Amino acid sequence: METLQKYKPVSLLILALCLTVYGCDNNPTDSQTQKNLPVVESERPQTAPPMLNSEASFPVFRQGFNHDLYPWGLGTFDSGLWCGSIEQVKKGTGDIKPSKGRAFAKIQHGKCIEGFRPLTSAPASGPVPDLQVNNIPGNGYVQQIDVYLDPKYPSLIDGPDYGSGTEGIIIPPDNSDGPTYPLPKVNDVVLTYAVSICVLNESGTCPIPDGFRYFPISVTKEDDIMKVANYKVTKAGWYTFRHLFGSDARGNLTVDFELVKDGRTMGSVAIENTLNTNEETSGFKTNNLGNGYSWFPSIADGLMLPIDEFMFKPGN
Repeated sequence: METLQKYKPVSLLILALCLTVYGCDNNPTDSQTQKNLPVVESERPQTAPPMLNSEASFPVFRQGFNHDLYPWGLGTFDSGLWCGSIEQVKKGTGDIKPSKGRAFAKIQHGKCIEGFRPLTSAPASGPVPDLQVNNIPGNGYVQQIDVYLDPKYPSLIDGPDYGSGTEGIIIPPDNSDGPTYPLPKVNDVVLTYAVSICVLNESGTCPIPDGFRYFPISVTKEDDIMKVANYKVTKAGWYTFRHLFGSDARGNLTVDFELVKDGRTMGSVAIENTLNTNEETSGFKTNNLGNGYSWFPSIADGLMLPIDEFMFKPGN
């Protein structure tokens, strides 16, 4: 993982040629350098990852799954923090085309190692310290991912299996001392997607994993009608799941979710409580928060879910 700034002379030459001969695309999701922001892009050869800290500007990151799967893991993983599988799918190898570029990824829930909670889970994008900073921009930030939805997807039959006797996610996740928060089983959920923030400790750093709080959105089915953020999904295709993190006049956290298709907002909802801990979103002060990561807490059994164009950037 490298920053574009590390190759400043080469970048300036390429930029000059681009402007002179072709012109350049100013789309921020393409992770071009803008306003001297550190740009992290998993679309180029990688060596050492960038080191970001509390003094760093908020990063701009994009993963189009064209070359690798970072930070969503490689292949199948059945130990550590997350369980399930993720694989790269090249354009032209199936019926589904990428949302953008030459490839996308498919993820699936899976069983974890014995004694781990939750016993089933789906892949996540972290936590990856290299992509975390211990601040939230004054103008907020956006974290989003493209998800391929099909009204024919199955829903969870018995809900996610979080372990017999203790249904919920245990924090810390190594099954040691820590509270267990209830997460009820829901039969009409196709999948749940969550983005996290980190509540900083007294030293101003992120305590992993205890500091993370998750803001979920679920895809549901009722009478065979698929819904996301009060929008009825009637056509299969790529939809952008967008979380907007900001603050109100008192500096309290606000989290809004938007479902976007082809540049149009199809549905939106304010996320007022956290997953697991059921804390009020407005109960967090943005001056004591850092950015987090994305996670699919549950995916219907047997569903290989296509995802693409994972990104985050400052501003709303």
